[in-house]
Amino acid sequence: MKRLQTPLALIAIAALMLFTHLFTLGKFITSDEPLWATRSALFIQGLLTGNLSQTLQTGHPGVTTMWSGSAGLVLNYLFKYTNEAHFLTYIQNLPVDPLKVTPEIMHWVRIPTALMSLFYLGLMFLLTRSALGFKIALTGTMLLSLHPLFLAHSRVLHHDALASIFINLSLLILFIRLQPQFSTAQTHIGLQKSGHWRDWGLPLASGIAAGFAFLSKSTSYIMLPFVALMLLLQLIQVIRSNPSSPAKPALYWFFQAIQVGLIWIVSAVVTFSLFLPALWVDPGAVFNQIFGWVGDSAAVESVSTTVSFQWTNNRVVNLGFLFYPINWLLRTTPLTLIGLGAFVWWRINAAQDTETTRIKWWSNWLLIWIALFSIFLTLGEKRDARYLLPIYFALSLLVAVGLVKFYELLKPKLRPAAVLGFGILLLAFSLLYHPYYLAYYNPLIGGPWLAPKLTKVGWGEGMEEAAYYLNKQANAEQLRVATSYAQNFSPYFLGSTVKHHHSVTSDYVLNYIRQIQNGYPYPEYWLYYKVREPAYKLQLYGVDYLWLHQESSLARVRNALVGDDLELMGYTLAQTLIEPGDAVDVTLIWRVLNEDMKDYPAKLSLIDESGEVWGESALSSVLDPAARSGVEGVYNLKISPNAPRFNGRFQVEVFDKDGLLLAKYPFGEIPVRVASLPASATELPPTVLGSEIALAGYEISPKEINPGDTVNIVLYWRSLEPADFDYTVFVHLISSDGTVYAQHDSQPANSQIPVTQWTAGEVIADPHTLTVAANAPPGEYQLRIGMYRWDTGERLPVENDVSGQNAIIVPGATIQ
Repeated sequence: MKRLQTPLALIAIAALMLFTHLFTLGKFITSDEPLWATRSALFIQGLLTGNLSQTLQTGHPGVTTMWSGSAGLVLNYLFKYTNEAHFLTYIQNLPVDPLKVTPEIMHWVRIPTALMSLFYLGLMFLLTRSALGFKIALTGTMLLSLHPLFLAHSRVLHHDALASIFINLSLLILFIRLQPQFSTAQTHIGLQKSGHWRDWGLPLASGIAAGFAFLSKSTSYIMLPFVALMLLLQLIQVIRSNPSSPAKPALYWFFQAIQVGLIWIVSAVVTFSLFLPALWVDPGAVFNQIFGWVGDSAAVESVSTTVSFQWTNNRVVNLGFLFYPINWLLRTTPLTLIGLGAFVWWRINAAQDTETTRIKWWSNWLLIWIALFSIFLTLGEKRDARYLLPIYFALSLLVAVGLVKFYELLKPKLRPAAVLGFGILLLAFSLLYHPYYLAYYNPLIGGPWLAPKLTKVGWGEGMEEAAYYLNKQANAEQLRVATSYAQNFSPYFLGSTVKHHHSVTSDYVLNYIRQIQNGYPYPEYWLYYKVREPAYKLQLYGVDYLWLHQESSLARVRNALVGDDLELMGYTLAQTLIEPGDAVDVTLIWRVLNEDMKDYPAKLSLIDESGEVWGESALSSVLDPAARSGVEGVYNLKISPNAPRFNGRFQVEVFDKDGLLLAKYPFGEIPVRVASLPASATELPPTVLGSEIALAGYEISPKEINPGDTVNIVLYWRSLEPADFDYTVFVHLISSDGTVYAQHDSQPANSQIPVTQWTAGEVIADPHTLTVAANAPPGEYQLRIGMYRWDTGERLPVENDVSGQNAIIVPGATIQ
């Protein structure tokens, strides 16, 4: 049965990993993945076309991520597109805009990373089995494979999982090469006597893995001082273990260390060079980009800000040197904490035998790696919980030691229950979160409640749920959503998106937790929406992730300062244009740092290009005490009924309590347009021409005419959306048999307002004068109306056309 242990364990690991990694790979898209998908397409295109400089896209450097993504694109082509296009054509047709990366593409480019994770876990088990024993190796591998953070990142196209995989493989192989020969028969720890192939083969394999790690992410460079430290401390240990004659073993180990170090670094450099083709053609540019990125990320000159503890705009605490310990605690599992406790107990109470000595040697170096890597990360300015992923293999092995040693202390009859409990805890904190492993936070410490207060939450997961909700709405294709996470949202949404601060013309506003924590586009933005009931809200495992509000977005205002204590941040109104004679409420969003200024008088005006005022509000306090949030002032703007057609600007004036003007700022833009029909017009059921224009009504006078008379017609066109051509209008007066007895063709509004200048929602008065033919017989006449391209004569198609001529037929005049 023992002979079957290893194959059965590998099969169990493979089955579990295939289930957890390959199901629902396209469920959601994380924030960085669309960029890596497009980088992968450019990477493989550079390989295929010989443009090798294109194989370095960023200083991360993320090369293994692009190799992995490229392999996924090859799989996608082989399985779906071999009969449709040549491979290079397929690659060249892939989107280069991250917003256009589809869930299908993401599914395929994720597969190689998932498979690499499976391969790595099998190797981890095999490598640690010989050193730490079957039970510890299997337990450690299972702990890592089902850890929510590892699960989450080994399913996405990104560099953190790949960097961790190659770092871990490199260190595990190096540990096996450098571990001493342990024997209870010896007083001292001597050098491990290995065969020739182990002397050079293991450092070579470790170095190759290190090379791939260096190609993955710059944090892997921490291995360089670690390996040097390991060789040095091993030399010191050899000397201390042979006090009677230290020279000979020390000299032997010194040459061994030189050999190991040289083989390791040379194989790493060769691997790095072979798999980064950009290095072959422009090494200077490659190193400048990579090391420039390293310098920017490390930001060593800012160490004081990375270790101090402080609040960040009252949104998320700057945890300083506690950032990684607290983030690890939030991301760890109760089983891990139990195992670490058991490990500490074992270290204190373990007997001194060969197995214990070997495990202690391994655990010492695992602890040193954890400490060194964490310290280096703490000194850097760029931070995220996922950056700590390369220590999780070490933590998993330490936890495995604790759990296995605790298991071995149990009475035989209790061991099945312990194994069952282990399995339940292992699966409960992983599979129950499928596929949102990123949403896991340690429930033992109130993680779902603590996490949003202590760390950045959300990487795009859940945005697809908001898209599914909107796609169920009747007019989903016409909806516009304001969001800062379009790359996560757009691939699943049928409508269109705009940036949060770019427009007030959205139908919905989608706020995401990480955007809120980042204070984007500004903190008061969320304070405005926070007090409003969302149309849809998503909670994942106790954490609120997103809020979808059915209203327009807040437009951004910049550099509108009133002294040092008051700033206009944004504004919104419920309409996209203003009519002459209107009275509209405009909401201004303020940042008030001095409480006294919230009651200062302010006035809002609407001005034209020359500064002439065409509308204004009464004086009111900066902040409206009746408003729902504490950041908004509501101003009722009354527009002159005589206002012309123009594009207006808002202007806010702030006064002190004595009426002295403190500041005046113009901002924004709003079209002033007629948007309704006059009472004299005959209103029509809107008939759409093309998709841009509707005939809303008309006037005709006189309605009784004689042959040879003129008839005055005014058409009222409503703009539905911007048009891309200046169409010509035709108006025909036709008899019952369709004969034309009068007609007039012209650009709308006497050519004063071309169609391409119309504003959506605007009503255009379009006058036409027709002269009736002298031979027109008496009878009831109709008007045939439409538009056409003057360059081709092609008419705009009419919705539900009954004329058969792409024209609208309405009652006309009576000829006597």
